[in-house]
Amino acid sequence: MKRLRFLLILIAVVSCQDGQDFEATVTPYPNPIHNFLNIEINLENESDLTIWIAGRKEMTAQTSMPTLQPSDNEALIDGSYNAGQHSFQIDMTEQNPGIYLLDVSVNGVVKRFRIIRKKN
Repeated sequence: MKRLRFLLILIAVVSCQDGQDFEATVTPYPNPIHNFLNIEINLENESDLTIWIAGRKEMTAQTSMPTLQPSDNEALIDGSYNAGQHSFQIDMTEQNPGIYLLDVSVNGVVKRFRIIRKKN
Protein backbone atom coordinates (compact mmCIF):
# COMPACT_ATOMS: atom_id res chain seq x y z
CA MET A 1 0.00 0.00 0.00
CA LYS A 2 2.84 2.42 0.80
CA ARG A 3 4.33 1.84 -2.63
CA LEU A 4 1.01 2.61 -4.36
CA ARG A 5 0.59 5.80 -2.35
CA PHE A 6 4.09 6.92 -3.39
CA LEU A 7 3.27 6.29 -7.05
CA LEU A 8 0.07 8.33 -6.82
CA ILE A 9 1.99 11.29 -5.45
CA LEU A 10 4.52 11.09 -8.29
CA ILE A 11 1.73 11.24 -10.89
CA ALA A 12 0.83 14.78 -9.73
CA VAL A 13 3.69 16.26 -11.76
CA VAL A 14 3.58 19.87 -12.90
CA SER A 15 4.74 21.02 -16.31
CA CYS A 16 5.10 24.50 -17.73
CA GLN A 17 5.95 25.82 -21.18
CA ASP A 18 9.73 26.05 -21.49
CA GLY A 19 11.31 29.49 -21.42
CA GLN A 20 8.14 31.21 -20.19
CA ASP A 21 7.69 33.04 -16.88
CA PHE A 22 4.58 31.89 -15.05
CA GLU A 23 3.44 34.89 -13.00
CA ALA A 24 1.46 33.00 -10.38
CA THR A 25 1.58 30.38 -7.68
CA VAL A 26 -1.01 27.62 -8.23
CA THR A 27 -1.98 25.09 -5.56
CA PRO A 28 -4.58 22.45 -6.50
CA TYR A 29 -5.67 20.31 -3.53
CA PRO A 30 -6.39 17.70 -2.37
CA ASN A 31 -4.76 15.33 -4.83
CA PRO A 32 -6.04 12.69 -5.12
CA ILE A 33 -9.58 14.01 -4.73
CA HIS A 34 -12.95 12.44 -3.98
CA ASN A 35 -15.53 15.12 -4.83
CA PHE A 36 -14.22 18.69 -4.92
CA LEU A 37 -11.00 20.13 -6.30
CA ASN A 38 -9.84 23.35 -4.63
CA ILE A 39 -7.50 25.64 -6.53
CA GLU A 40 -5.62 28.49 -4.82
CA ILE A 41 -3.97 30.96 -7.21
CA ASN A 42 -1.79 33.86 -6.15
CA LEU A 43 -1.29 36.26 -9.07
CA GLU A 44 1.77 38.53 -9.02
CA ASN A 45 0.06 41.13 -11.27
CA GLU A 46 -3.34 41.79 -12.80
CA SER A 47 -3.62 38.87 -15.23
CA ASP A 48 -5.78 37.05 -17.72
CA LEU A 49 -6.61 33.70 -16.11
CA THR A 50 -8.08 30.62 -17.77
CA ILE A 51 -8.66 27.19 -16.20
CA TRP A 52 -9.59 23.99 -18.07
CA ILE A 53 -9.87 20.35 -17.06
CA ALA A 54 -9.40 17.79 -19.83
CA GLY A 55 -11.29 14.51 -19.79
CA ARG A 56 -14.33 15.91 -17.99
CA LYS A 57 -18.07 15.74 -18.31
CA GLU A 58 -20.02 18.89 -17.49
CA MET A 59 -18.53 20.59 -14.39
CA THR A 60 -19.10 23.78 -12.49
CA ALA A 61 -16.58 26.05 -10.85
CA GLN A 62 -17.58 27.99 -7.76
CA THR A 63 -15.93 31.34 -7.15
CA SER A 64 -17.00 34.79 -6.06
CA MET A 65 -18.46 35.14 -9.57
CA PRO A 66 -21.58 33.31 -10.81
CA THR A 67 -21.24 29.54 -11.19
CA LEU A 68 -20.12 28.53 -14.68
CA GLN A 69 -21.56 25.57 -16.55
CA PRO A 70 -19.22 25.02 -19.50
CA SER A 71 -19.48 22.63 -22.39
CA ASP A 72 -16.53 20.32 -23.12
CA ASN A 73 -14.77 22.98 -25.22
CA GLU A 74 -15.18 25.93 -22.85
CA ALA A 75 -12.95 26.97 -19.97
CA LEU A 76 -14.22 26.64 -16.40
CA ILE A 77 -12.70 30.02 -15.51
CA ASP A 78 -11.86 32.70 -18.07
CA GLY A 79 -11.35 36.35 -17.23
CA SER A 80 -9.14 39.13 -15.96
CA TYR A 81 -8.23 39.04 -12.26
CA ASN A 82 -6.47 41.53 -9.98
CA ALA A 83 -3.14 40.69 -8.36
CA GLY A 84 -3.50 38.67 -5.17
CA GLN A 85 -5.06 35.47 -3.87
CA HIS A 86 -8.01 33.80 -5.65
CA SER A 87 -9.83 30.61 -4.65
CA PHE A 88 -11.87 28.28 -6.84
CA GLN A 89 -13.73 25.05 -6.10
CA ILE A 90 -14.58 22.60 -8.86
CA ASP A 91 -17.29 20.01 -8.34
CA MET A 92 -16.09 16.65 -9.67
CA THR A 93 -18.75 14.46 -8.04
CA GLU A 94 -20.16 13.43 -11.44
CA GLN A 95 -16.75 12.54 -12.88
CA ASN A 96 -15.51 8.98 -13.22
CA PRO A 97 -12.43 7.93 -11.25
CA GLY A 98 -9.25 8.49 -13.25
CA ILE A 99 -6.58 11.00 -14.17
CA TYR A 100 -7.61 14.48 -15.31
CA LEU A 101 -5.42 17.25 -16.70
CA LEU A 102 -5.82 20.66 -15.06
CA ASP A 103 -4.49 23.45 -17.27
CA VAL A 104 -4.03 26.90 -15.75
CA SER A 105 -3.16 29.73 -18.15
CA VAL A 106 -1.87 33.06 -16.82
CA ASN A 107 -1.37 35.66 -19.56
CA GLY A 108 -1.12 32.88 -22.14
CA VAL A 109 1.49 30.78 -20.31
CA VAL A 110 0.08 27.37 -19.35
CA LYS A 111 0.91 25.16 -16.37
CA ARG A 112 -0.44 21.60 -16.39
CA PHE A 113 -1.27 19.48 -13.36
CA ARG A 114 -2.34 15.84 -13.24
CA ILE A 115 -5.30 15.39 -10.90
CA ILE A 116 -6.42 11.98 -9.68
CA ARG A 117 -10.12 11.38 -8.99
CA LYS A 118 -10.58 8.43 -6.64
CA LYS A 119 -13.71 6.37 -6.02
CA ASN A 120 -15.92 7.55 -3.17
